[in-house]
Amino acid sequence: MRVPGSRLELPSMTLPRINIALCFCVTALVFGSACSDDARPGILDSSVLGDSAPPRDSGSPTDGEVPGCPTGQHVCGGGCIDDLANDPDNGCRLGCGEACRPPANATAICTSTGACGFTCTPPATRTGDTCECVPQTCTEQGFDCGEQTDACGASLNCGACPGGTMCSAAGTCGCLPDDAESNDIRTDAHNIGTFDDADDPSMVFDTWTIAAADDVDWYQLSLRDGLDGGNPTITIDLTEIPAGANFDLAAYFQCESDPGDEDVTCNSGMTDNAVGQGCASASTGTTSEQVGLDVNCTGITSINDHGTVWIKVTPSMWSDSCAPYQIRVRVN
Repeated sequence: MRVPGSRLELPSMTLPRINIALCFCVTALVFGSACSDDARPGILDSSVLGDSAPPRDSGSPTDGEVPGCPTGQHVCGGGCIDDLANDPDNGCRLGCGEACRPPANATAICTSTGACGFTCTPPATRTGDTCECVPQTCTEQGFDCGEQTDACGASLNCGACPGGTMCSAAGTCGCLPDDAESNDIRTDAHNIGTFDDADDPSMVFDTWTIAAADDVDWYQLSLRDGLDGGNPTITIDLTEIPAGANFDLAAYFQCESDPGDEDVTCNSGMTDNAVGQGCASASTGTTSEQVGLDVNCTGITSINDHGTVWIKVTPSMWSDSCAPYQIRVRVN
């Protein structure tokens, strides 16, 4: 009850609180915003700034068209940046410059919308957002032998190769290399010695093999003209071709003193001048092959028929056999 003639005394803190509230209300009215119970100093809503307000973003790329950024830009780190090259190394078109991070057993890709994605690396298969490795057997991986892995890190024993064969680094069985290897090209031809036509030598070689479908065997011999009358003749027979295989035979002669001045007549086989001059035989299946060369050096400096003979054995069909073939060489 108020006593006549007295004054109303307000607590010392009441007036400042009223003045602050009034101040914020006036400010809000001036800027066209309603005064509410939520008004707090230092907080500006984006509705006040309109399109100039920076987009609120967590820094993660956003698929598709991004509101608040012009065409050719996207949200990144609280602002707009130019779209990037669609490359997983920079987070794809809508990334922020950091490489995509695929899960284990996967490869990073860019999706059609420009975001990071991934594909599982076989034999892994996708389960949700992960790639689970699926173990593979020896047969599924094409292994015939040796200690291998199941493609997921566990060991596999794929067995041993049969006698006469060995396990390659690729986990397949193959023939053991013979003592003439490596002789797959002419410059690496295996030297089988010197043959003088005056001695009428004849030699048989029966330990060499064709070890694979792409194996080619080259041999060379030095031919000496013993000047016993007539030109030297060389006859070569290829026999004991493994069952199921088909090997072809060729022989070439080159003069020692005047290379290029050879005059070779094929006594057996057909003409084949792939190297110097020579003869070739290509019967079918396991039928024996034979080539016969009558050689003559016609150069102006040639006083004899010395030279080199190259022999070539080629598989036109291989039967996975490591059995040796046989070569007989006769010089007269």
